[in-house]
Amino acid sequence: MSELKSVPVVDVTKDNIAEVWPSLVLAVKTSLYVAIDLELSGIGNRKEINAKSVEDRYTAMAHVANTRAIISMGLSCFRQDARSTETGPLMFTVQTFNILVLCQDNYMVEPSSLQFLISHGFDFNRQYALGVPYRRGHDRPNQSEDKPYSLRKLFSLLVVHRKPVVLHNGFMDAVFLYHSFYLALPPSLQTFLADLNELFPNRVYDTKFIAEAKASLPASYLEYVFRNRQRDNARKEAQGRQFISVQFLQYNQEYSIDHGNCALREEPAKIAPDICKNFARYGWCGKGDKCCASHNVDDILDAQASKRRRRKRVKMSSTNGDCANTSDSEHSMRDLSVADEGDDDDDEAVDDGDSPEGVSNKERRKFTTGLHRAGFDAFMTGYAFATFVLSYSKHRPSGNLDAEQLGLDEIANRLCLSGKTAPLLIRTSNFAKHSPKHIEKFKALFGNK
Repeated sequence: MSELKSVPVVDVTKDNIAEVWPSLVLAVKTSLYVAIDLELSGIGNRKEINAKSVEDRYTAMAHVANTRAIISMGLSCFRQDARSTETGPLMFTVQTFNILVLCQDNYMVEPSSLQFLISHGFDFNRQYALGVPYRRGHDRPNQSEDKPYSLRKLFSLLVVHRKPVVLHNGFMDAVFLYHSFYLALPPSLQTFLADLNELFPNRVYDTKFIAEAKASLPASYLEYVFRNRQRDNARKEAQGRQFISVQFLQYNQEYSIDHGNCALREEPAKIAPDICKNFARYGWCGKGDKCCASHNVDDILDAQASKRRRRKRVKMSSTNGDCANTSDSEHSMRDLSVADEGDDDDDEAVDDGDSPEGVSNKERRKFTTGLHRAGFDAFMTGYAFATFVLSYSKHRPSGNLDAEQLGLDEIANRLCLSGKTAPLLIRTSNFAKHSPKHIEKFKALFGNK
């Protein structure tokens, strides 16, 4: 039941959004949570967005959000299946959308982002012709988004229906979502966090933070986290343990559907390839396509599984007094061309320094698959989160994702901060006030209640 071979992604443009809109609205309304991923035209100065001070990071990100743009947005809506039982698989029906968008305000496209996206099949001509329009900042009277369907209204749906939102490495995404589809960003980080806390009372989750802080995965880039959790889920099903099961709707022919292939390989490669050590740990390699070692995540996971089996054999032999053999084996394993498990702080240190200037985390994690589409990335984020919910909640969700009741407080409202051990907490501090524009708009969304 858990076998996952491909993911249907509905392609949404300004030409078909009117037809897709009812399905999109229903998917959001009936979801247990919504996973979101953004493709951006650039991320600005890397040193500034990774500054030592988190306030300085926010200021830099706010500048980026006001000068760059979202070029596509992925939404993956996970609806809990009514057939789920407390002892059977946790079942979801999933609808995933890739929305091509076009900012109507002037914005910058960074050369590194342009080159990367074009090399991975992104069609800028198509974006300019078919992108769903939006404008940044505060609401504007008589703007083109005053239609029954718009990205601003889509964001408001998430707020009004109090949907939990799931991101991966989500600080920058949260900043862009707020500034692009809600209001101009407040000047203070604490005010932004207070507004965000009120906008999403059922919490924001960051799968990169969960992968590092809770699951302690050897790496935390999105494709690795997804594939790791997909394999783990398949093992659980094979062992008769509780697992995640997803199903998809059958779409009419008038829908434009792409399929992201994600079938697990049936068996490891007969001849194990050399693994790119840098890519294995960080999801990025400076050599790019010129690297002779494998950037395939399945190869990486196979190599790590093989190393774990060797360690187990070494441990068993050491209990029999074979200390010398243990020492030699351990030294040889350290020389394997695959990342050792753990040590996520080193991951962030390389994130901050060894990648090309201007290339974002989102760009680095996609060198190997070609699946650059925001829609598929949103699905991978949502799927990984579903497995985390199954692993770490006290009991099954029932109609809503109540973090307190499910015991998920320690992973909720925590955004990963590159290069830091502590996450960014989404909360209303005693010293922060909501922004005046947010107070006004929030009341209007809920009918001034």
